[in-house]
Amino acid sequence: MEEQAAGNHALRSGAAGRVLKRLKKFWDMDQVQFAGYSDAVESVLSQHHGLILPSRFEGLPLAIVEAILCGRICITTDVSGNTQLLEDNVTGLWPKHRQRFISTRP
Repeated sequence: MEEQAAGNHALRSGAAGRVLKRLKKFWDMDQVQFAGYSDAVESVLSQHHGLILPSRFEGLPLAIVEAILCGRICITTDVSGNTQLLEDNVTGLWPKHRQRFISTRP
């Protein structure tokens, strides 16, 4: 992966990546860069302070395991396996309550 200027990086592609790019433009977030896919996890995490994983549903996310092995803090949601691997305010941070999600279905 080509070295990039300091900032926030999102490794995302496909439909979700297109949505993120539209949001970046809408919110005028020039400091966010989309680096694309990389299988060099240690290299990517070594360039960042932590991992943000805002999931509604998870099993036991490998991304958290990888971040812990690289000594990075994780900021995540309190769902399923996300917090089982983390020590609050030491190796991770998460909200103490679940957010209510409003269904748009009739």
